[in-house]
Amino acid sequence: MRQKLFGDDDGAPALMRTLNTEASYGAIWSRPGLALDDRMVRALAALGAVQRLPKLGRHVGAALDH
Repeated sequence: MRQKLFGDDDGAPALMRTLNTEASYGAIWSRPGLALDDRMVRALAALGAVQRLPKLGRHVGAALDH
């Protein structure tokens, strides 16, 4: 799922990439019950609300590519 959204480079160090990939993209982004488009809109809203601007920028790019 991470590769589908962001390609090969997600901007994280190797250890964090492994932990983040398993927790976020394995358990959360791949969970059934919500379409990827809807899940992306919620992620954009949450990242904007807490002002995580670098992550928001990456997710906006992924949303536009998707």
